[in-house]
Amino acid sequence: MKFFQYDNLEVSKEYLLTTGYYLLWRNEDFEMDNQVIALFDVSMFDLPDIKTLVLHLEYGVIIESRTTKQLINELHKSNGFGCIFSKVLAGLFSIKRYVPFVHAYQTYMPINGGTRQNTDWISPNLIACVWTSAGMLHILDINGNMASLKSVRGNLEQRLHDVALLSRANFMFLECIVNWGHCQLQPPSELGLLKSFENCNCEEHLEIESVVKDLDKMVFILKKAILSNLGIDKIQRIELFKFYGQNLSRFKKYY
Repeated sequence: MKFFQYDNLEVSKEYLLTTGYYLLWRNEDFEMDNQVIALFDVSMFDLPDIKTLVLHLEYGVIIESRTTKQLINELHKSNGFGCIFSKVLAGLFSIKRYVPFVHAYQTYMPINGGTRQNTDWISPNLIACVWTSAGMLHILDINGNMASLKSVRGNLEQRLHDVALLSRANFMFLECIVNWGHCQLQPPSELGLLKSFENCNCEEHLEIESVVKDLDKMVFILKKAILSNLGIDKIQRIELFKFYGQNLSRFKKYY
């Protein structure tokens, strides 16, 4: 579906908040899902009850009272895990800035700010093509919709590579779990901007298999990450980590 309000126009914040403003609409039941092409942060404009413009494959462009930060943080409502895998994998591969959201091949990448701030986000797997011009990032999504926003900070190619790296790592981890049960997990036919990195032979991509296919090690890393975020006092941390870790290990066994 096209951004049906705007035919084949390339939409931007400036256009949507001026000429295209009266074609915007609000979906009162909207929750973040895997069909969002981009989130435009408009919180700085101090508009009444409008903090975000949501570019959606099904709904077109809608207005939202929640900030982009709030919307990204509410992804756990639909995927169950929120940003847990994203944070753990980013730590494994030393990605400290502009940490993307990944759930297998569904991804969201922050554009011009940290993940703890309100910023614009795009979904690389739902975008077919990007190019930059005069400080603007132009995107063409998999359905032919066009949009533009201020260009990304840092190296765009490297930023997309990091997203693809974490996405692939998450997929391979889930694939190992599923394969062990005599099932198969297949990548989607449409990968968008992630496709060009599928056969990447960089050191990080080559390292993925040895890291994420060790299920016991990955579960240990996840367990450690969860325990590290329980707010345990530093004085008791080592003892309690050991205690809770042993209990979680026992929970995996029949006695």
